[in-house]
Amino acid sequence: MPASTRAMTASPLAYARSCSRGSTAGADAAPFGAGQLAVFGAGHSVTLAASDREGLDVFAIGGRPIGEPVMAHGPFVMNTRAELVQAFDDFQAGRLGTIPADSIQPYRR
Repeated sequence: MPASTRAMTASPLAYARSCSRGSTAGADAAPFGAGQLAVFGAGHSVTLAASDREGLDVFAIGGRPIGEPVMAHGPFVMNTRAELVQAFDDFQAGRLGTIPADSIQPYRR
């Protein structure tokens, strides 16, 4: 299959959900396999190629930078350490809500 290329202004990501052996990512054609994440630099082209035998199923993410500080710990992503501490306090105190046990259903295609 021919490679797919697109110019991006931000630093996009591509996560390989499934792909065949021989799939590549990036201008340097680095090996790219299922379950791997490719991070592309800002202003670079995004290039993904699948082998001739099978397709390439990717989840691509890109966008403009938010221009704010980002702090992450565990499942929480905030702007400051104080906001992270508050998020953990809220979680531990049960202030983030609950999911009823009988509401979670398995995903089926």
